[in-house]
Amino acid sequence: MLDIAALKGMTQEEQLKAAADYAGVPVGYVSGQWKQESNQGRHPTMIGPQTKWGTAKGHFQVLDNTHAKIEQRLGKKLDRFNFTEALVGYAEIMKENMGRYGNADDAVNAYHGGWNKKNWGPATKDYLNKVKGFAGMPLGQPQPQGGVPATKRNPTGLSTEQWMAGTGPVTPADAKSALADTAMRVAVAASPGVRMAQPGTVEPTETAQRQATGAALAAEQTKRDEQSFIDTAKAAYRETMRPKFNAMAHIMSTEDGTDKDYVRQLADDPSQVLKLVQNPTPDEVADLLNTRSQEDLTLTLGNINERRENQAVLARAGTGGQLAAMFIGGALDPTTYIAGFGAAKSFAAAGIGATRLAAAGRPLAATASVVGENVLGNVAYEGVQHLLGEHKSVADYGLAAATGLIPGAISMPGVWRAGVMALRRKQELDSLMAQAAHMDRAAKALGPDADPGDIRALATQYEAQALRTDVSGRTAMPESGNKLNAPDLDAQALEPSGDVSAMAMPERSPLAEFQDPVKGDKTENSYAQVEGITLNERRLEGVGLRLTPEQVKAAAPGVHLDPRLKGDTWFESQLQNLEYLRQKYLPDVAIHLTSPEFAKGKNATVDGFEAVLAPGQSVVAVRPGTQGTWTAAHELGHAIIDHYLPNLPPSIAQGLRRDYLKWLAENDSPEKMQARMGVSRAEAGGAIGKTMRGEGGGWDKNLIEAVGPDEAKKYDRYFKSFDEFGAEQFVKQVETDLADALAKGDMTPPQQMLAAFKGLVKRLLDFWNDLKSRGLTKPGEGFAEFFQAAANRQLQATGVAGSTKAMAVPAASRLDDVIKRYGLDTLDTTDSRGRAEQKAIAQLIHDSEEWLKANPQDVDKMRTIMKNSLFDARTPGLILAEADNPVLKAVAGILVENTMGGSGRRVTAALRKAQWEREFVGNAVVAVGSHYETFRNKRLGVLKGIADDLSDAKTRKEFNDAVYMEVNARSLGQEISSAPEVKAAADALEVSYERMLKAQKDVRTVGWGALPENSRGYMPRITDKRQWLTLSTERKQALHKALAEQFQERGDMDAAFADRVASKYLDHISTNANGGHEIPANVHDPMALDYVQEAMKAAGMTEAEVREFASRMARGGPSHTKARLDLDVLKEYTDADGKTFRLMDIMETDPIELLRGQARRVSGEVALTQHGVMGSAGLKLLRRAAEKAQKAGDAGHVKGMEAFDQVAAEMLGRPFGDEMPTWMEGALTANAASNLGFMGWMQMGELINTAAGLGVLDTMKMVSDFPRLMQEVKVLAKGGKVENGILGSLEVSGAEFGLAGYKMITQYDNPSSIHAAVGRQDSGTLIKSVRVMGHKLGTVSLHRIIQATQVRGVAEQITKKSLRYIREGKESKALADMGFTPDMVERIKAELPAIAKWDANGTLASLDMTKASDPALIGDFIATVNRGAGQLIQDTFIGEKGAWQHSNLGKVMTQFRSFPITAMEKQWGRLRGMHGAPAALGIIMAAAPLGFAMYAARTAVNAIGRPDSDEYIERQFQPLAVGRGLMNYIGALGLAPDMMDALTAVVVPDDLKKEWGLQTRVGSSPTLGGIVPVVGYADTWLRAANNLDNPHAIVRALPFSNAPWTVPLINLLRPE
Repeated sequence: MLDIAALKGMTQEEQLKAAADYAGVPVGYVSGQWKQESNQGRHPTMIGPQTKWGTAKGHFQVLDNTHAKIEQRLGKKLDRFNFTEALVGYAEIMKENMGRYGNADDAVNAYHGGWNKKNWGPATKDYLNKVKGFAGMPLGQPQPQGGVPATKRNPTGLSTEQWMAGTGPVTPADAKSALADTAMRVAVAASPGVRMAQPGTVEPTETAQRQATGAALAAEQTKRDEQSFIDTAKAAYRETMRPKFNAMAHIMSTEDGTDKDYVRQLADDPSQVLKLVQNPTPDEVADLLNTRSQEDLTLTLGNINERRENQAVLARAGTGGQLAAMFIGGALDPTTYIAGFGAAKSFAAAGIGATRLAAAGRPLAATASVVGENVLGNVAYEGVQHLLGEHKSVADYGLAAATGLIPGAISMPGVWRAGVMALRRKQELDSLMAQAAHMDRAAKALGPDADPGDIRALATQYEAQALRTDVSGRTAMPESGNKLNAPDLDAQALEPSGDVSAMAMPERSPLAEFQDPVKGDKTENSYAQVEGITLNERRLEGVGLRLTPEQVKAAAPGVHLDPRLKGDTWFESQLQNLEYLRQKYLPDVAIHLTSPEFAKGKNATVDGFEAVLAPGQSVVAVRPGTQGTWTAAHELGHAIIDHYLPNLPPSIAQGLRRDYLKWLAENDSPEKMQARMGVSRAEAGGAIGKTMRGEGGGWDKNLIEAVGPDEAKKYDRYFKSFDEFGAEQFVKQVETDLADALAKGDMTPPQQMLAAFKGLVKRLLDFWNDLKSRGLTKPGEGFAEFFQAAANRQLQATGVAGSTKAMAVPAASRLDDVIKRYGLDTLDTTDSRGRAEQKAIAQLIHDSEEWLKANPQDVDKMRTIMKNSLFDARTPGLILAEADNPVLKAVAGILVENTMGGSGRRVTAALRKAQWEREFVGNAVVAVGSHYETFRNKRLGVLKGIADDLSDAKTRKEFNDAVYMEVNARSLGQEISSAPEVKAAADALEVSYERMLKAQKDVRTVGWGALPENSRGYMPRITDKRQWLTLSTERKQALHKALAEQFQERGDMDAAFADRVASKYLDHISTNANGGHEIPANVHDPMALDYVQEAMKAAGMTEAEVREFASRMARGGPSHTKARLDLDVLKEYTDADGKTFRLMDIMETDPIELLRGQARRVSGEVALTQHGVMGSAGLKLLRRAAEKAQKAGDAGHVKGMEAFDQVAAEMLGRPFGDEMPTWMEGALTANAASNLGFMGWMQMGELINTAAGLGVLDTMKMVSDFPRLMQEVKVLAKGGKVENGILGSLEVSGAEFGLAGYKMITQYDNPSSIHAAVGRQDSGTLIKSVRVMGHKLGTVSLHRIIQATQVRGVAEQITKKSLRYIREGKESKALADMGFTPDMVERIKAELPAIAKWDANGTLASLDMTKASDPALIGDFIATVNRGAGQLIQDTFIGEKGAWQHSNLGKVMTQFRSFPITAMEKQWGRLRGMHGAPAALGIIMAAAPLGFAMYAARTAVNAIGRPDSDEYIERQFQPLAVGRGLMNYIGALGLAPDMMDALTAVVVPDDLKKEWGLQTRVGSSPTLGGIVPVVGYADTWLRAANNLDNPHAIVRALPFSNAPWTVPLINLLRPE
């Protein structure tokens, strides 16, 4: 090898010569390759792109693997980025190539294309030619092509583009000169009258050059001083319109076609046109060379000259001025409204946009559009001329607007009719296509002669079935370190009777030391001793493994096939089967797969066995055969139990024990065998198969017949042991999984396993269906929960360091210490319930203290100015976190969100609830609303239908009742005649209720056992308080009778006692109807449990009796779910007057209200259960623990408990705070509709937050994706589907990112009430109209679609950036604050190869989170992205909503300020906590230019049509006015703008306010109307009433009068 030390003493030329001599190639080839590979070391990074061969690096671009081989050969490390060491490596490669080929050309070809000559294609040939072209070039000579003419400042002729691309052969000093030269050329070329040196020349003297340069700079400075913002805006407008004018000029050109002679001459000598322009840019060169005629050339030259003039003007304005001016130019582009400049007037009469709206079935929008297009088209045309300098008076604008009404009025009737017809067609089509895919499948399944009703019913079942394909990770429980153990003590109180409850329950694990009642000793594999197993050669020989103990212990998790079985097709397929099951149920354990034939002793004689070899290691041996697949699953079941059982949580262990002992106690029968064995065993021979099939004389007799009395006794003892029972329960679990997969069309399981099971079911179809109908195909409930917990990664295998961070069960002494320290010994413990409560409270306090030790708070992140000596406006999450109470602190960290992250970032119950609620509602609100409109329009037509909705809403009530009856009929298995729209609405609701049902069962919320098998016919039974208050006594007695019957049937009460309980329950309904609470009429609804318990206590039942009944209600069971008693709401009753009525008459029948109320409650229950809090009862226990954990002298305890009550109510969707009067709600909504027209405009300011959190580059990428994202929003908002490779696997239909504003609300909602069923009152046409206008404000202002687009864009960018950073090992404070914790990062990193695909640039191309082996990851990832999106596009979750949002006074005082109040913590406080105050201020300052652009554009819009437009613009651009205006667009400033307003109102005199442009929202004086927005709105109306001769004052008080589209028109009404 070359001597590196000697080389470093040489010049570069000498080193190149030495390397050439060593390799045997010409020195020119060496320098040529150096030039070609890294531009002689001048490439900015010297790192090539990622290719399928790897990444090339360094001076000679050597691939990583090639470089490693060279280093290994030389026995020395080489730095590819060091010239000398890189040269040594290069020389070795070229020497080897020369030895192989014998000539330099092929050696170079091999260097580029490798040793396979088949790969020497055109690219390799081009590479060789370039190297040979460079070969004769001395070092340092400029590149022949691609530079710019040399000048004195830039003698190398380097262009800026060359330097940025790393392709120019110069030093950094040369580059600095080049950049300076480029800047000078641009500045001087833009200055008319200043002569610039011709390319390639040098001025005669330095003095002359300096004089010319000075003159140019002086002239430029003069122009900059004289240029106004109006000049800049005009230039921006001209630049915006220039391409359109240029296009029009080409269109109107007198020449037709191409001048062939001109084109030929241009091709022969391009310089003839290029010399016409001094220093043409690449774009200008392209324009000139693309000309096709002499006239075309003339137009192009004019275009270039105009572009240069415009750019020179814009360059003088600075970056901020350019952005603002270009924004205005775009906004004022008439092509937004017209097809072309020359067609401005004719477009006003054409109504193109209206035509499209009509075709889309939007008659009202089309009618408004046809008028607006004509008016705005005319006014825009006038505005164009005005801005270009032509004087236009208010009268001119008014005349243009008035004349625009004429063609609009002519075309309105036709547009309306077309829109109505299209709407009807569209709605009917939507109704038919709602279930298209499922309908098609159902029709094929039932055959051509099937009844349409049967097809629809089956299609609905298919749709509900499809919901079960949701990834199980959405219901996966979080790690136990992120849970609170707050059980429902009443639901736990009822223990199974008999031997099961008599057995001792050790605290560690009830089965770790389990005495098997059949075998008389601990279970076969000594579960409690797994970690103490001795592994040696003898043990390995006994199980048939040819491995050393060290090899076994070193084996990574996975299934490892015995090398002797490699190539065996059957064992290879079993390897796939077991690996699939292992990944799902036992991911941290290694399984060594072998055959019993290799084993010793008894092991060699059996069909299969499993044995634990060491912690995290097991052997599974299986013999091939017809039962081999199921035997392998059986043996893996042993391994699952072996490795999990020692650390099993007591609650799960209880379930396993209960299942086993219950089975053991059953009589000998086929059913007993069928409950134990997998269905596959029915094909087995001998006693098992016969007994499974019901043949012979039962198990005992069949067994004796098969093996004789003596062997039968031994085998029976083995067969009935716990570990054999448990292993076979796993076989049933596997069969259940495969059945579900086949039903869903899920091809994830191995094909061989699916095929085997499919064949099994086909052969035993009748047997399978019989067992399925009796619930015998699935494992017992306890084992099902165990296997689900394993699949959800909630369990930890013995001796394996898993991800679970379990809170240790405290020893009795520790609980005693907690009891003593917190005075829990004063609790009543005279009965078992009291003792259980004491222990549970002590456990909660202990766990909270331990959680705080493991998760210390960041106190600095919780400091906020929202708590001061004047007021305390902190959010509940922050109040809980700062409480001097361990339980409340734990609640703050585990259950609710914290605006500033002081409690750390993890997935909380609040995040899960928000996601669940959106998933539960899904597309149902949109679908039901669409079906109702079709229903209404068929009966009344569009206009009459809208009028009916705004008045007494009879048609809406008719539709609601029809849907209610349709659902009720389904619950009774009946078929009634319903309109197609009614059936479709019921189908849509069923999808949502099915999602709720599935989630409740998956996480096992309180009362899950009493839930029905499916949601067909389910709808909550809620009494309508409005109807209840008008009900006669006779009719109330009917409900009393129905409730008493239900108590008798379900509560096992006698008639007299049931009557008493029903009376108390009705009292609760009456009381709460006046107070606003929702009361379920079905007492077995878990929501009703609290009220029923209170009623029973009031009726005289003892605590024990109440608990037992409540437990029975909450727990339920198969017998209850099969025959669920519900109210017959259609049953007619007769009152004393002989009038009939139904129970439905007093029920709430609004399907949307019922659905959303149920979704609010169930989402909270599911989320709380996932975090260990069992619904309402768990929250009550948690509150009790917080009360007892109070520290003496804690002044903030009461506020902490109030915060807890608030978040608890929000979690379960219960009323909290004040009920707002209808008039007040209407006033607030009308005020918003009148004054928030620029909401969409202001929403764009959230891009500043995005830039701070994601970076400017990623934000710009998001902005560039806006058209695509906006189109996605439009499709999804209507219930459609889109293909999004990044977000697709994270979204459930109806719960897509950013769509809550479309999917969760309706236009008739009370915007001031979170709980519409509580806040809703009978409202007249006025209030309904105001609500509609408030809702439409989001559309008119574009706020709704902009916000949705931003949220989707942010979610995409968070996903892309987080995965990119994780892949590259980078860290980000912003991502960490979103919740990408080290643990989350490691989990994602482990899954990246399976879930993510990347493009050549290292950018995430697609994501499929469903392929993650960690089932809990998808739910956690979604929650984390939702939190991040809520931080950047501000949204609030439970814990982040201030108490003032539940107070009428708070709502009134904080109208228009709720966002900045929250932003004080969530934006400013969070930024300060992450970066420190100075850096946070720096981020805000950096955001100012973007804010200025939006402020300037809004000022321009507001100025259009004003008689004092010039003065207005001048005022608004006063420095102080600009500063104040910018603050509105920077959310992180929070309340700072309001504080400045208040200070200005008090301190600054009125005349200075006007001079400085400080006309703020507060007004010129601190009046009540200035402080309270709704009072100011009342002042607006009063002023209008007192100035009836001023139409502007009147119109300005109307809704939508402050929108960007209406302000210019309304300005025309301003007095001169």
